[in-house]
Amino acid sequence: MTIQNKGFQERIQRIEALTRKIEEVADPDLRASTRALLEAVMELHGAGFERMMDIIAPGQGDDSKILERLAQDDLVSSLLLLYGLHPDNFETRIQGAVKRLQSSARSHGNEIELLEISEDGVRLRLNAGHGCGSHAANLKTEVEQAIYSAAPDVMELVIETAEEAVKNQFVPLEKLLATNGRPQV
Repeated sequence: MTIQNKGFQERIQRIEALTRKIEEVADPDLRASTRALLEAVMELHGAGFERMMDIIAPGQGDDSKILERLAQDDLVSSLLLLYGLHPDNFETRIQGAVKRLQSSARSHGNEIELLEISEDGVRLRLNAGHGCGSHAANLKTEVEQAIYSAAPDVMELVIETAEEAVKNQFVPLEKLLATNGRPQV
């Protein structure tokens, strides 16, 4: 985690703590007014960000790669996501992260397979080339960090190991054989 990303996470945690504190206020009118104030500030910021995106959009200036560079910055990317202005959709961000992970993983004898992208979730399979359990755990942590960094809006991330996939496909003999000798599924 970069220092910049750590600072961003600390700010998010502070905002969450303050939001919880506001929700504990006994006066319902004060809570409603505070929420309305926060929503108005967010709308103002969102409109400003949207206007900036229009101004710097490809074809509007000399540097058509500026939007791409903004989206690659951790802090700016998170703000663009927050305001619904990120140039890449959820699926594109996930696929990009997985592609970057795959090239890095292969160089270390590992495989990462993208199994499914749903509206708000991702399912991956890892095959750690080394037999060491701590290596697989480290790889899984690295994959989680990369996915959450690329798509902090992911609601469900399922990462299975190749060993888990094989275990889930195993059917005990008792289950296959019925009392009459016919296979049971």
